[in-house]
Amino acid sequence: MELNETIMMKSYELFKRYGIRSVTMDEIAVQCGMSKKTVYQVFADKDSLVGAIMDHHIKHAENNCNSAQTESENAIHEIFLSLDWVHKMFDGVNPALLFDLRKYHSSVFMRLEEHKRRFLYDIFKKNFERGITEGVYRQDIKIDIMVPLRIHTMTLVFDNDLFPTSKYTLYDIDKEITLHGLYGMATAKGIKLIEKYIKQRDK
Repeated sequence: MELNETIMMKSYELFKRYGIRSVTMDEIAVQCGMSKKTVYQVFADKDSLVGAIMDHHIKHAENNCNSAQTESENAIHEIFLSLDWVHKMFDGVNPALLFDLRKYHSSVFMRLEEHKRRFLYDIFKKNFERGITEGVYRQDIKIDIMVPLRIHTMTLVFDNDLFPTSKYTLYDIDKEITLHGLYGMATAKGIKLIEKYIKQRDK
C-alpha cells in the first residue's frame, strides 16, 4: 500500500470514530506508525489530508452509484443496491464528521456540495425517469421537486438533534427516509417490488 493510502485509511478510521476536529496530526502519525514529519511530507496540512480523503470517497461513491445503475433489474432495485452500499459506508460513522467538515474544512465541504449538485442530481433524475418509464413510479411525479428533496434528506441523517445516535444508527435513518420516499412514489407494481426487496434483505 502506498504511503498516502496508509495515511488516508488510518485517518479516516479515526475521523469516522471521533469526528475530524478532535483528531490531531500527531495522533494520525502514531496510528500510522510514522513520524509527524513523514505525514507532513505527504500532506501539507490537515485540510489537504481531509480533502484527499473526501475526493477518494466521492470517486468511490460515484463508482458505486454507476454500478447500481447498470447492474440493477429496475429503478427500485437500483435504490436498494445503493442502500446496501450506504449501509457499509455509514457503519461506525460519528455524525460529528459532517459538522466538523462544514465548520472547519469549508473548502472541502463545498466540493461535497458540488458533488451533490452535479453528480447526485443527475443520478436521482435518471432513476426517477427510469422508474416512470418502467411503470414502477407514478407518472405524475414532479422530478424537479423530488430530486432536490431526496438530496437534502441525505444530510438530515447527520442531524443529532432530530435523530439522536443513542437511539438510531445512520443507516436506520437513511433506510426509513428512503423507503418513505419510495412508497410515496411507487405504483402498485412498484410497491410489490419494494416488498420483494425488503423480504430478500430480511432473510
